[in-house]
Amino acid sequence: MKKIIKKLWFPLMFLILILYHSFLMQMTPWQIQKLDCKLNNTNINSYKVPSNIKLEIYGWGQGKFTNNQYFGTKTFGIDKNGNQFDDFFEKIFGTYNYSFEIPYKNNEFDETHYFSIPKKKQILIDKNGNKIRAKIRMLLLLDYGTEENEYPEAFWFCEDL
Repeated sequence: MKKIIKKLWFPLMFLILILYHSFLMQMTPWQIQKLDCKLNNTNINSYKVPSNIKLEIYGWGQGKFTNNQYFGTKTFGIDKNGNQFDDFFEKIFGTYNYSFEIPYKNNEFDETHYFSIPKKKQILIDKNGNKIRAKIRMLLLLDYGTEENEYPEAFWFCEDL
């Protein structure tokens, strides 16, 4: 048994790493989620929020806006383990949503737009105990507040393509 483990330690570690990453992302590294998001509500008046966002999330931990709009078509990294404010278990086991940041255009202070979207569609339970899978997910944008716009946020309802 020890000889087998010594021979296969690298492929075994690689397999464990892929399984852990797949657990955090809730999809395998070669999968792609394509989302079409329509603006539902906004409280941002410092710039024009796009009414339609097309988004792709890649299983290896990256994402991309596919339509050309205010946020551009840049790729971005997805924070798989949560952020520095999450507790210990969320850093190890991940959070229930994907979060990512897009830098502001022409900015000197390294400010970013912060987005968040659930990893999976929510499953609701009705009065009779029947499980109902939600048809949409909500993309949330939280932005920096200013004196002119205290609580800037926007919501898009997203459907899988």
